[in-house]
Amino acid sequence: MYPLTDLTLSLPDLAMHWQRSLAERPPIAELEIRLLHAFWQGTLVMTLPGVPEARHLDPRVRVLNLCRHVSQDAGLVVVERPADLPAETTVEHADGSLTFDARQQIVWPRDAAQQTPALLAAACAVLS
Repeated sequence: MYPLTDLTLSLPDLAMHWQRSLAERPPIAELEIRLLHAFWQGTLVMTLPGVPEARHLDPRVRVLNLCRHVSQDAGLVVVERPADLPAETTVEHADGSLTFDARQQIVWPRDAAQQTPALLAAACAVLS
């Protein structure tokens, strides 16, 4: 990639600059998906500029903590315990169509002491 003077880039800006360096010029939306996948896999390092006390915390943990405040209608259900996950139900209608809940479901406790590496790995696997 060409030299940049910016010390930080937003995800859309990073995708735009990356697109310019790729011969096939994939759509920016596709590159954003690739970048998000890399973020959840832990291979794309992201920071929160101007917040030095947040640097010791895995940025994926910060994002998961923020996900608690997103409406469940946004396609993500975040619960405290596995027992709190909604039951998976599929309803077959007379015309042969199906109704089901397609939201991603993750277990991510509010209490930082209960946020284990195993729960982090499981949540990241669902979101990647």
